[in-house]
Amino acid sequence: MRLYYELAKNALQMSMAYRFNTCLQLVSQTINMFILITIWRALYNGTGVTASNMGAITLQEMTTYSIISSGIYIFINNDIVITMGQKLKTGEIATDLIKPINLKAALFCKTLGEKVYQILFQLIPLMGMAAIFVGIPVPGWQTLLLFFITLINGMILYFSMTYIIGLIGFWYLSIWHLRQFLDDVLRLLSGSFIPLWFFPTALIDVSSFLPFRLIFFTPISIYLEKISGMEAGGLILQQLLWIIVLWVVEKILWRKGIRKLVIQGG
Repeated sequence: MRLYYELAKNALQMSMAYRFNTCLQLVSQTINMFILITIWRALYNGTGVTASNMGAITLQEMTTYSIISSGIYIFINNDIVITMGQKLKTGEIATDLIKPINLKAALFCKTLGEKVYQILFQLIPLMGMAAIFVGIPVPGWQTLLLFFITLINGMILYFSMTYIIGLIGFWYLSIWHLRQFLDDVLRLLSGSFIPLWFFPTALIDVSSFLPFRLIFFTPISIYLEKISGMEAGGLILQQLLWIIVLWVVEKILWRKGIRKLVIQGG
């Protein structure tokens, strides 16, 4: 455990070395958030409320949705695909295999260290500016508890997805475009940009069989109290089931990938 703690601590220290980059990212995220809010205000065209598959949605709710979505992106985003790609291309993965650590656990701890930094210097400032200039309603503690549970599960889901893409690098070294494909699908089916309650019924049905909506749409819907406690419990169970499914996929890919690496290495 001490070793994994040091990995997380080292990742935090490494992140602190790139303060200028953090400032640029914060500026970019702030601009994107306010552009999204402006777009929704224009679409509502002063009406203040519109109909959807989940009933009436107010402009204030859509504004809050955009703010929380921007925050979730900071919370879940990682560079696992890039890291895995570099390890496989340079052969560093072979060195990792003889170390007394679990590669996935090490990558997860590295991600946690980076998340601590991003929460302190990107997420909190972004939410602070949103609260000052726009306003963010805060639900009750029970809703917040469910929100944070689904948020953490969503982060684990996204980590597993990116880790699986990284493992595909055992067979196909150029995996950056797979990460781009994942982000594009996530942007469409997770509700990160457009909430699923505005989607056609057919697309909602498709998304219900996939885990992407559980990363953005589910936590935000809970925050906005569009989902009851019983429904939230069912969605949390779905998140846990998908985490298990992705874990099984990881194990299969890892074993086959290691076997392939050993065979190619002689």
